[in-house]
Amino acid sequence: MATNLAGLCVLLLAAPAAAQIDPQRVQDQQDMTWADYHPIPGVNWADPSLAPSKKQFKVALVAVDFPDQPFVITLPKRSDPFGNPQIDPVARERVPQFYADFYNTPSALNHGQTINGYWMEQSRGQVGIGKIDVFGPYRMPKRLFQYGLNEWGQAGGVPTGFAADGRLEQEADALWSADAGDIRKKYDIVLRIYAGYDETSVWQEFGEMKFQTKEDIPAEWGNPDPSKPPWVPTRYEPWTSWKAGQMQWGLSTVRQGESSGPSRTRSYTSPFAWGTTTTTRTGSRTGGWGRGRGTSWTAGRSTARAGRTGDLWCRRRRALPCRRASCCAAG
Repeated sequence: MATNLAGLCVLLLAAPAAAQIDPQRVQDQQDMTWADYHPIPGVNWADPSLAPSKKQFKVALVAVDFPDQPFVITLPKRSDPFGNPQIDPVARERVPQFYADFYNTPSALNHGQTINGYWMEQSRGQVGIGKIDVFGPYRMPKRLFQYGLNEWGQAGGVPTGFAADGRLEQEADALWSADAGDIRKKYDIVLRIYAGYDETSVWQEFGEMKFQTKEDIPAEWGNPDPSKPPWVPTRYEPWTSWKAGQMQWGLSTVRQGESSGPSRTRSYTSPFAWGTTTTTRTGSRTGGWGRGRGTSWTAGRSTARAGRTGDLWCRRRRALPCRRASCCAAG
């Protein structure tokens, strides 16, 4: 018996190892490019001719800018302090339609990926995003920092003579209502796009990654009020540059800056879509058109950091396709 077992062990050890059916390969998203993307075979969920079986959400896109912050996408190429935009400027009056198309119309600019395609795929054809109606652009009544410095203990960074008392959703909706009438109830989702960046896109790269200490922040990145420090606290760390910290955080209310792109848009539409599907939320984080491109805030943030969803306008200081702070069609 012992001899037979020994012989069996020898045979097993000598046999060639079976190839893995699904070999695992760990890869940092920072190193990934569109060449790493592999679409799900059999159906193009971004095809706008496909109709969802349960619900097609109606979305209004309301675009706003500020007296001190124009839409980045309207500026000359690579002209703002963050190195953006990465494509030729878009006229201000075209901005709402430009972003609606970028988010939801398959094109070379977004590599054929849309929020409709994402939700159709995740729900297996049950839920989609229809045509996005656009409104604006509207000019907000206060400066950007009056909206962006009203959270995370940043009020001390408000320049003298101003108050951090802006409320973007209420004030943007008031401008929309004054222009278009009381039509809010016609839509399942109101997506408010504001000029500039989400603070989540810039606080680290233009804070601790760019400057060794908060004392190293130069005037061009600091508070326009020279009596105030050139830094402000931020959500996760004691400081970031004032120019990064003045930006707003995107919220599930639903609002986002130009730097968020489709990844965050999918995240913010998730409460509506998941209420009508039978797909599990956990499944959304791993299924679909790329690992880590899920609907959770964390997954959306890491995707924006890697710049793999075509988030619209910026490149890293290193030779990567896009910057988390901005991401561009050029990527």
